[in-house]
Amino acid sequence: MYLYLLAFVIHQYYRLNDVLIEILMQAVQTALNASIKEHKETFYEARRSRNQLICDLSRTLSDHVTTLEKIEQVICGPELTDAEKIKTVKSLLSGKKTSDYPEIKEQLDLLGKESRQILKDEDYYSILESRSVKLQNRASAIVIHLDFEEETSNEKIIKAIDYYKRKDGVLGTDTPVDFLDADEQEVVFDEKGKNRISLYKVLLFKTIASAIKSGALNLRHSYKYRSFDNYLILQDVWKSRKKQLLQRAGLAGFDNFQELESELKKALNAQYQTTNENIKTGKNKYAKIDDKANLKVSTPKVEKDYSYTAVDLFPRNRFREMEKNNHPKQSFLLPP
Repeated sequence: MYLYLLAFVIHQYYRLNDVLIEILMQAVQTALNASIKEHKETFYEARRSRNQLICDLSRTLSDHVTTLEKIEQVICGPELTDAEKIKTVKSLLSGKKTSDYPEIKEQLDLLGKESRQILKDEDYYSILESRSVKLQNRASAIVIHLDFEEETSNEKIIKAIDYYKRKDGVLGTDTPVDFLDADEQEVVFDEKGKNRISLYKVLLFKTIASAIKSGALNLRHSYKYRSFDNYLILQDVWKSRKKQLLQRAGLAGFDNFQELESELKKALNAQYQTTNENIKTGKNKYAKIDDKANLKVSTPKVEKDYSYTAVDLFPRNRFREMEKNNHPKQSFLLPP
């Protein structure tokens, strides 16, 4: 009785761990999908204003470039004296608004900032950061209470998880970041070098979910997410009970691999000889050796099985009776 009870408790505990991991991965994926969607929408909405800014700046710069080209022609031309050149340049510049320069500089700075944000996906990470609290509410307690297997998991991720557990989710400035890639390590700190804790937590949960899927992070108590070696027979059990386990599995003849390998080689060589002889004599109609000693294989056509007809699916007698009883709409089910 106690054994059954213990087995039941262990089974439920393993299932609970699997369910919690699936909840974690689903919550992370939902947050990522929503962030990607919002990022695309935001980028699309900002496209109009960005294009307008580029057009305005292009017109302004084009006008100034035209003026510079005229000035260059005046200065390099041999027709005018130096005094006349200076007078002409002044006349060309007098029509230009010097007030345009601060505006041009501001527009260039804005475009440069947006370009850097696009290249580094800063907008995307900002959206992720804004969704952090909602994700924390679903994922934080799961990460804290799950028991991950340190021996078979990525050391950097385990270090970050242990830190998160010790701090009970209340993180400081000494958070480990070496589990993140180079771009994430850069963006997780703001311009003043301060850790963006909310973004850090999202990236941690994202890395945990990804590592579980790839097998870089394993659970100690789970059916689905343990390390591969834990699904195998333990080494000490295998060494001490090898013959008994092989016998129970009906593999007693596989105990001595040297003898087994020798028998398998003989059987394989015999089969090669039989196959080659069938090809040579033409008994095998689907394999031939061409003039260049290359093997040509033709796949035989697979005949479709039409034995499963409407007669089998819909008994003929039944629908004949329906037809007799004035059910003309059902007559189309009869085979021709």
